[in-house]
Amino acid sequence: MARKYNIQVAFIAIIVVVLLYFKQTKIKGFLIKNLYSGTPKTARTQRFPAIISNLVSEKEWEKISCVPFKVDRNISTPICIYNLTEGDNLSKVLSRGTVWQPHLIKTIQILKRDPELQLIDLGANLGTWTLSAARLGRKVLAAEMFPPTVIRLRKSIQLGNLQDLVTLVPKPLSDTRENVTIYLCRKSKMAINILMRKCSSPSPYVASTITMDDLTAYLPNGFTKAFMKIDIEGMELRVFNRSDHFLKTVDVPVILMEWRFYIRATLEPKCSYFISFMSRMDYIPFRHLAGPAGKLGPLLEDTHWLHITDLYLIKKTYLKSNFAHLQ
Repeated sequence: MARKYNIQVAFIAIIVVVLLYFKQTKIKGFLIKNLYSGTPKTARTQRFPAIISNLVSEKEWEKISCVPFKVDRNISTPICIYNLTEGDNLSKVLSRGTVWQPHLIKTIQILKRDPELQLIDLGANLGTWTLSAARLGRKVLAAEMFPPTVIRLRKSIQLGNLQDLVTLVPKPLSDTRENVTIYLCRKSKMAINILMRKCSSPSPYVASTITMDDLTAYLPNGFTKAFMKIDIEGMELRVFNRSDHFLKTVDVPVILMEWRFYIRATLEPKCSYFISFMSRMDYIPFRHLAGPAGKLGPLLEDTHWLHITDLYLIKKTYLKSNFAHLQ
C-alpha cells in the first residue's frame, strides 16, 4: 500500500514539474510550435484586449499562431502570423525562423549606433521592424491598415510585453482624408493597397485615410528623433505631399522607402517634385549604404534610378556624423 502511495506521489510531482516548466516559457498561454502551456483560462481571458473586440472574437484571437522571431543574436520576441494555408509569404518565412529583410538587419545596426533614434514604421505589416525596434528598447510609431494584420500585430505586441513602447495606428495613409476600400493583390497579405489595380480584388474592409501630418497627434511622449521606414504599396509619394508639419516636429535623419512602383515613372512630375522636396529638406538619396557608390545622381541623369527597388534618404548633417563611409 505504501509503495503504491509513493508511486502516486511521484507521478503527481512529475506532472507538477512539467506544468511549471511550460508556465515559464517566454510566450505564456499561447501556441509555440505546437507546445501549449498550462496557463489557466481566466488568465488568458484577461489578455484579450477590449480595443480589438470589434475586429475579432476571443476564440479567434486564441487561435492565432505565434512563433519566436529572432531580432538579434541574443534577442527574440513572439510574432504572430497567418496560417500557412493562407499563402502569406512573410508568414511562411517567419515560420522557418528566417530574418525577412537585409534592410532590417542594417536598420538594427543603425539603431544600435544611435541610442536616441526611435522608429516610425509606416506599413508595419506583421511587425518585423516594429517588434525589432521595440525589443531593442526603442519607442515605435507604427501604422498598419489591414484589420487581420493589425490583430496579429497587437497580439505580438502584447505577448512581448511591448505595449509601453509601441503606438499602433490602424489607419491607411494618403494625402487626403477620405473613405477607401482596401484591396488585396493575389493572396499575399503584403500586397495590400488602396489603389485599385488589375491584380487586385476588394476586401470587405473600408477605412478612413489620414495624412502623415495627422500622425503628429499620435506621437508618444519624448518621440523627437526617428528612423522612418515607409512601405505602403505605391502611396509613398502621395503621403509625403502632406508631411511638412510631421517632419518639422520629428527629426527624421534617415528614411527608407519602397521605390519599385516609381521605376517607370521617373519622368513624371510627381517623382521630380518629390526629389526636389526632399532636397529642400536637406536629404541626399542613396540606393544602398555599402559605400560612396550608393549615392544617387540627378533623377533624370542617373540610370540607377531605373533599377532600384528601395531608396534611402539621409540628411546631410546626419550623413557627416554617422555615415562617414558613404562620403
